[in-house]
Amino acid sequence: MNAFARPNLALLLAAAFVSLAPFQPSAQETRKDAVVKVPLALEAAIAESHEALRKILNGDPSGYAALFADRDDITLGNPFGPFGKGRAEVLKAQQRSDQI
Repeated sequence: MNAFARPNLALLLAAAFVSLAPFQPSAQETRKDAVVKVPLALEAAIAESHEALRKILNGDPSGYAALFADRDDITLGNPFGPFGKGRAEVLKAQQRSDQI
């Protein structure tokens, strides 16, 4: 099934594309030696997510747990178990999936 057969997924993909638009080089910057400047906060967030991925691949969920919001309106769609809603349930669901 392609993404456009599922309207919510198509909308998510469109939103992701639009949100990345400011980071696309202009027509004048499409040379091979062009450098796209990325905000430092985005670079830091990407580095943190890469480190979290490295940790979770080695059995340590603390990296992703640190990236989750502290609010109670977060949700984890866990493919290995039940969904978690709220920080406490999300961390519990993540711990269960890390043990699989």
